[in-house]
Amino acid sequence: MRVFQRFWQDDTATVVSAELLLITTIVGIGMIAGLTTYRDQLVFEFADLGEALGQFNQSYSFASATGPNSSIAGSIYIDNADFCSTTCITIVDASTE
Repeated sequence: MRVFQRFWQDDTATVVSAELLLITTIVGIGMIAGLTTYRDQLVFEFADLGEALGQFNQSYSFASATGPNSSIAGSIYIDNADFCSTTCITIVDASTE
């Protein structure tokens, strides 16, 4: 009982290390949660960017032109859809599971 009474009356700041450990633990858990959210949002943004780049239409065409002394034939290129353009990539939102 005497040890507990001495501990209760002790104000020499020896508990500071325990307090720092508690604060460090709380900050560490908060950083893990924050960095996990940051990682998920970064993955979603890169997935959106990849999907946007995959939707670019690279088709082109120009009509023929005929002048008094020359002629240029027309040309066309049609960008067909890729094999995995929309069906192979699945984005799952981890926060809705």
